[in-house]
Amino acid sequence: MAVYRIGNILRMKREALGITREKLCEMSEEICSPQTLYRMENGKVKVKKEIFWRLMECMDELPERNYASIMVSDYRALQLKTEIQAHIFHKEYIEAEIKVDEIKQYMENNYVRNNQYLQEMSSKLAYYKQQIYEEEHIENLWKALRYTIPNLDKINFEEWPYNCEEFEILIAILSMYHTTNKIESEEKLFLQIKKNIEKKYVDEDYYVSRHTLCLVGLSQIMSMTYQHEKSIGYCNEGIAEFKNQRILGIIYDLLFDLAWNKEKMIQKEILEKEERESCKKLLVQAYYMSVAQNMEYRAGRIKRLCVQNYSDEINLL
Repeated sequence: MAVYRIGNILRMKREALGITREKLCEMSEEICSPQTLYRMENGKVKVKKEIFWRLMECMDELPERNYASIMVSDYRALQLKTEIQAHIFHKEYIEAEIKVDEIKQYMENNYVRNNQYLQEMSSKLAYYKQQIYEEEHIENLWKALRYTIPNLDKINFEEWPYNCEEFEILIAILSMYHTTNKIESEEKLFLQIKKNIEKKYVDEDYYVSRHTLCLVGLSQIMSMTYQHEKSIGYCNEGIAEFKNQRILGIIYDLLFDLAWNKEKMIQKEILEKEERESCKKLLVQAYYMSVAQNMEYRAGRIKRLCVQNYSDEINLL
């Protein structure tokens, strides 16, 4: 779960709606001065909870749109939520559907986040069970997002502070764009999320995971459309970020894409043949990192590329 920076959320929400500090202070009946609001937005003073919610309400923020999760009356519901995710992971869709029905009895009534969760889960299961097609599932995911962001079509998408659950819905939409080969829509949304998360209104770990996810997605789109230099740029940006944070994550995808694009540029005689040595090193790194993280599919994909391009030069275990 991400930790949100309250001052950044205030600033981003205000700017996304095109409201000046002076205007917001006026709307809140001068609960604070523009100078104090500036200091709150920039982390120079601590934001009191009542002031934060008063300012957010003046910007039509839904009180239910908190930065936690669904609201329930019993711990059993949280346990069910975890079990539902496990069933979906194991493709046990009937079991997941039964527990989605069960979780409803523990949910607080008229709580918008609960409705959002049920909309998302119901559509996801219907899609996995082949009861609805891709287009309807995408439409349902956008509807789910509008439960907590009813003015979604009017906001500045790149400036809006999203919570964790909203991010997960956006990631699900991206996945569906990829599945349906909507490359332009996928690239546009990835770029919007990348620019949004670069506002750094969440803690560093969550920022890195979401930001690098965007970089991997964009590098793969550039690879698919043969924009090799752009893909290499995204790969280098992501690898530098991983090195700076000293984490592994999904760096093997970036290493693979970097090697693949460089090899294509060598074949097109844009890069010198000597660059093949760096390609081999990148693939070896990617392979053993994926093996270390038990990512068998990724390891197999890397191994196939090595056999295809470097069969006599690379020996992988």
